[in-house]
Amino acid sequence: MNKKTNVVERLRELILSGELQPGQKLKNGIELANDFGVAHLTMRRALRELELSGDITIIHGRGIFVSERHTEKRKFLIVRPGMADSAVPAHYLLPYFLQRCNELGVEVDEADLIFLRHSPVAGTVRQLKDNQYTGILLACSGYNGTEPELPIFRRLNIPVLIPRGADSDSKITGFGVLKSDERQAWQDGLKYLKECGMNKVGLILSGSNNNKRIRGFTIDEHLALLKQNGMLSDKSMIELVNIKNASGLREKVEQCLKNLMAQPEVPEAIYCFSDFVALYVYLAAQRMGLKIPEDLSVMGFCGYPGGKMLSPPLATVDCDYAAAGKTAAEMLCNPEKWYFSEDGVKDFIIPHKIKKRASVAVKKEM
Repeated sequence: MNKKTNVVERLRELILSGELQPGQKLKNGIELANDFGVAHLTMRRALRELELSGDITIIHGRGIFVSERHTEKRKFLIVRPGMADSAVPAHYLLPYFLQRCNELGVEVDEADLIFLRHSPVAGTVRQLKDNQYTGILLACSGYNGTEPELPIFRRLNIPVLIPRGADSDSKITGFGVLKSDERQAWQDGLKYLKECGMNKVGLILSGSNNNKRIRGFTIDEHLALLKQNGMLSDKSMIELVNIKNASGLREKVEQCLKNLMAQPEVPEAIYCFSDFVALYVYLAAQRMGLKIPEDLSVMGFCGYPGGKMLSPPLATVDCDYAAAGKTAAEMLCNPEKWYFSEDGVKDFIIPHKIKKRASVAVKKEM
C-alpha cells in the first residue's frame, strides 16, 4: 500500500468511526502532512482523493471540512452505444471509468442506447429520476441534434458527460465533452514521422469525398501539412476509404495500399486515419510481401490498446483512453467544477501522446 492510499484509508476510518464529525473543520494540508508523517504533495493527493469520493469538502479560503456525506449518494448511469463495433472508443475507456468509480465508492448502472431510443420520453425520464442518478456518462458521439435520447437527458437536470466526443457535440447537445486536440495530435504524428527521417509519407484517410474535414483538415490542408514538414506533397500520396462501411473494408484498405505503393515515388511510411486502418495495412503488407518497418513504416492514430501486441508493435498517436475514463469519473464526482461553472466551458481536452514503437523505422538520429 502506498503512502497516499494509507493516508486516505486512515482519514476515512476516522470519518466513518465518527471520530471526525460531519461539518468538522480539519487542519490545513501542511499540518495534516506533518501529523501523518508524509510529504505535503502526498497529503494534497490524498485530500484530492477524499474530496472526489465525497468524504471531505475543500472550500478555498475557508478550509477543509468533513462532508455531510450521506445526504447524497453518488450514482451514475453509463449509456453504452447500441451495437457498437470494436473501433468505438467507449470499449477502451469504460474499464478505466468503472475502475475509478469503484475507487471513489460510486454506484454504477448501465443501459444500452437502443433501449432509450425506443422508449417513451416521459416514462423514461420518470424512471431515471426514480433511480436518483447524480450523473450520466454518455458513451456516444457525433450528434446532429435529432437523437431521441437528448431531450430525455436534458429533462433530468443532472450532469451529462460525453467521454470521447466530436468537435460539435458540446454545442449540439449542451453536455460536457472530453476530447483530444485532434488537429494538433494529427500534426504531431506527422512531425514524428519527419523526425524519424520520413520524406515520402502516404496517407490513408477516412472519407468518400475531398470536401470533408478529416482529423480537422481538408485534403488541400493535408497536402499543405506534408509540404510544411518537407515531405512529398502530391494528391497521389493520399487515399480515401469509407471506414463507416465495414463491408469489405479489409479489401478496400489493401487496394489503397496497392495504389500508394504503385506510385512513381513509393512511400516510405503510411500514416493511417486510425489504428484499425493500420491493422488492415499490416495484413495487406503481409499479403504483398512487404516487411514492416524494413520495407514500409506504419503509423496509427487513436491508441487502440491492442496495437502494442502487434508484430511489430504499432507506433501511434495515443488519445489516452485511460485518462479519459478516469477523468470522466472524477468530473462527474465534482460537477460544481464544470457543470455548475459560470464560465460556460463545455469542452475539455485530454492530452495526447506519441507512442514510439517498432513499426516506424528511425532513419536518422532524433
